[in-house]
Amino acid sequence: MNSPAIATVAGRARPTPAGVGSVVTAIGILWFASVVAAHYAGLLRAGSGNLPVPFGVAVAVPIVIFFASYWAVPRFHAAVLDVDLRLVTGFQAWRVAGFVFLPLLAFGHLPGLFAWPAGLGDVAVGLAAPWVVWRVVKDGNYATTHAFAAFHWLGLLDVVGALGTFTVASGIIPGLTNPTSVVMEEMPLSLIPGFLVPAFVILHAVALLKARALRRAL
Repeated sequence: MNSPAIATVAGRARPTPAGVGSVVTAIGILWFASVVAAHYAGLLRAGSGNLPVPFGVAVAVPIVIFFASYWAVPRFHAAVLDVDLRLVTGFQAWRVAGFVFLPLLAFGHLPGLFAWPAGLGDVAVGLAAPWVVWRVVKDGNYATTHAFAAFHWLGLLDVVGALGTFTVASGIIPGLTNPTSVVMEEMPLSLIPGFLVPAFVILHAVALLKARALRRAL
């Protein structure tokens, strides 16, 4: 049975509240600038052999703020559920940029323990994203399927795995990897765990939250 919400699942169920797009853009710019400033202030550096706590904080804080706002701010909650699923899913195509980990591995700047799973996982998610968007465009109800949810959950699993191998390969276990993943603390690579990782996690979460709401509307 199709409901009005499902009929527009490929886009938005209703117009986005005025000004929300501008606010989101402003927050994104401020967030990005804050990460860049934190890098040059040395706040994202842990050094080889130490737990990458600064990056852990950089990843966790935006995600916590997102979920806190989603549950506590009604207008933000509504805005999240009004997003265009094609857009938030399509952004995941940028994950193909994770291919950069493989040349860095080949030139001896990253350990295979991190570069292989993070690089190949990101490329797989990035290549699959346009296909998922195409399926949503062809059939809006595809967003309510287990396959759509599985794509986003697997994308999150890839992020968790990359963060785990990044941490293990940081040199906290002496002799395990040479080189370590400490090169990720250098610009522009520091933008990946400092900004892109939490951004991709939030986009996955937005898609899953809206998909859940649409399933409940069936």
